[in-house]
Amino acid sequence: MMRHHRAEHPPLFISDLNYLLKQILDAEPLLSQLAITGTITQYRHYAKTGAHYITLSDDTSTIQAIAFKLDTVDPIKPGQLITAIGRPTFYTKRGTLQFQIHAIKPLKVSPLTQAFEALKAQLNAEGLFDPERKKPIPTYPKCITLITASPSAALSDFLNLKCQLAPHLHIQLIPVSVQGAAAPADIAAACHIANAHETDLVVVLRGGGSAEDLAAFNDERVVRAIAQCTAPTMSAIGHDIDVTLADFVADHRSATPSSAIHTIAAPFQAARATLYTQLRTAQQHVTGQLNHARQRVITALDTSTQTLTAQTQTLNQRVSHLLALADSHNPLKKLAQGYSITHHNQQALGSIATVQPGDSITTRVSDGAIISQIQQILPKPPLLQNQA
Repeated sequence: MMRHHRAEHPPLFISDLNYLLKQILDAEPLLSQLAITGTITQYRHYAKTGAHYITLSDDTSTIQAIAFKLDTVDPIKPGQLITAIGRPTFYTKRGTLQFQIHAIKPLKVSPLTQAFEALKAQLNAEGLFDPERKKPIPTYPKCITLITASPSAALSDFLNLKCQLAPHLHIQLIPVSVQGAAAPADIAAACHIANAHETDLVVVLRGGGSAEDLAAFNDERVVRAIAQCTAPTMSAIGHDIDVTLADFVADHRSATPSSAIHTIAAPFQAARATLYTQLRTAQQHVTGQLNHARQRVITALDTSTQTLTAQTQTLNQRVSHLLALADSHNPLKKLAQGYSITHHNQQALGSIATVQPGDSITTRVSDGAIISQIQQILPKPPLLQNQA
């Protein structure tokens, strides 16, 4: 049965606890001026605030340090073995311990850096870093093999950008450990697995970290495995300032995981931009041709309309003239003036020689016809004959 003890003091707020810890550290005279020795495994300088953020490490432990004004003329860089003079302090806002540095005394190169340089020199002498052995990165790869931790922020950044920049790319993922004792063998095995699959490019991917975090990529097994990859290789490890032996042996080095996908997608984006420009130029050309043809058709229609109108007017005038002429010769019009037309046997009667007394004839006048029988035929009077 759990026994409940009544607290002798009321519970503290987190800010009260952090402030109490800071007071204890600040009040201890033995901690006011310490000298500690360690290797700089990570370094950042922010010019805006003037702050130097340093990670100091030894074989088993790490401490975060900060400095605002440094009493040193030597540049600070990862890999240095230094003695830092200062005091530990407690950062109450985040509840973290920091070593506040007042001065730095560079010492000899750290064992980690010595090992790095020695292996680098050995592999370089073997020709693993020679530019002549590096394979060109494919301009338009279809399949990319990623060797990285899954899940990880670096993998997420790479895949998100890939979906934006080159969504058609096929990705083969070989998940591995990227730090720790098992990481070198894990990464080397992944390189050998990649050789067994068809791929256009192998990308070794990892986010930023301290020198210890990136140590697997300085391992000889990893460097040799990358060198033995049959497909072109690309390293995208850490940040721009982080350099590993994997960067030297890879066929291409990208400063960050994000820049790796930008480099891979750049030719596709350039081709897409070129195609867009060509299509736009072709569209403008076709549109111009269509507008020109349309204008020609409109002009031809206008000309044809004008010609047809003129021909129609001329034809109307001719028809009107012919109608007037026909109307002037219309025998029916003569009938209205008192003239008549006589037919015999459905033939117009033009001479007395074609008829004889007793024949029936039909005389047409303006408002009808008269049927009569010939009683007598008289020849034309002499006076009319002479006039004829």
